[in-house]
Amino acid sequence: PDAQADQATPDASPPDLTPPDLTPPDAEPPDLGPTPCDPPLSVDPARTYARPFDLVTFRAAGGTGAWRFELVDASGALLEPLTGAYLAGEVTGAVDRIVVTDDGCLGQAEATVQVVDGMVVRPAGGQVPVGAAFELAVEDGSGSFRFEMLDPGSGGQVSADGAYRAGDQPGVDRLRVEDVFTGEAVTVALEVREGLVLEPEPAQLVLPVGVRRAVTVRGGTDTFAAEVDGAA
Repeated sequence: PDAQADQATPDASPPDLTPPDLTPPDAEPPDLGPTPCDPPLSVDPARTYARPFDLVTFRAAGGTGAWRFELVDASGALLEPLTGAYLAGEVTGAVDRIVVTDDGCLGQAEATVQVVDGMVVRPAGGQVPVGAAFELAVEDGSGSFRFEMLDPGSGGQVSADGAYRAGDQPGVDRLRVEDVFTGEAVTVALEVREGLVLEPEPAQLVLPVGVRRAVTVRGGTDTFAAEVDGAA
């Protein structure tokens, strides 16, 4: 009986088949490479206009801050890859692309710059009669303009879309026209006069057939409409 008590009971549990952990105790997790940028990359301004050789500075945001600026050039422009300083080229009508990436994460942002001619404002100045009303015309530039009355010497006014009305007394109205995107600004001085008369010079002109000659006008602005009266 004592010999039977000394006999061990057989272990009926299944063997442990789990593979051994061969990872060193201090091992770091594997490097999976850059992750998507969080927050996502952005660039400001995202869309703008510039005249030839204008300087524009692009500002990046998001990601890790290790930004890179790349130029897809169409105008002959220059771009500093670390600061985002952009110098427009000389080809007007061209659209340059600015691509922003981050050395520490995955993602990109893009901006565009259209190179345009400087704006031309008409009239650029001159004399107008008391109470005159017309719209200032702006050619070229970005197409978005801001109008402001700097000094209403005659009591004149100008609207947000460039509609001008002279005041009811003599004086000089000074207006400012600004391109919203390029920042170009022009000051227009309009002298408001009572009894303003346009005087062509010469007042009478005789020319041989087919000959052309310019006729100047004293008084008024630099913008005139002329028509021929007669069978000639």
